[in-house]
Amino acid sequence: MSLGTGEAAAEEGERTLRPLREVTEPLCDLSEVTAYTEAQRFLDEDYPNGRLYYWKSVNAPELSDKLIERLAEHAAAAPSPDSTIDLWYQGGAMARVGEEETAFANRGVPYLFGQRFVVPAIALPQELLTLFQEAGEVEVSSQVP
Repeated sequence: MSLGTGEAAAEEGERTLRPLREVTEPLCDLSEVTAYTEAQRFLDEDYPNGRLYYWKSVNAPELSDKLIERLAEHAAAAPSPDSTIDLWYQGGAMARVGEEETAFANRGVPYLFGQRFVVPAIALPQELLTLFQEAGEVEVSSQVP
């Protein structure tokens, strides 16, 4: 699945997406002309109000057995079934873009792992929640009473 937005005219967006659609027939194509505010809500169901979300990511030069074992251990220890460990491959054309040509660095490292931990916001005492928020370590999707 790919997800993206752009500020181009509809015709230009269609022209840009056409090569992706021609590689193979998509299993599902949700692309459409829509207001930016609607596009922002596309993932709202994945991040419901009342939970804490904590993200960290790291680049990895290879998928070694040791790394896969560690990732499996972390997945088993996740604080909730809504927590994930995601793997993104960054090779191919993406890796051929120069470091200074876009806002995204480390394109030469083939793998990026992202960890998303999710817990109910009520699970933390307010003092601890405030401390984490001030440190920028968690994102809270709604006000906690």
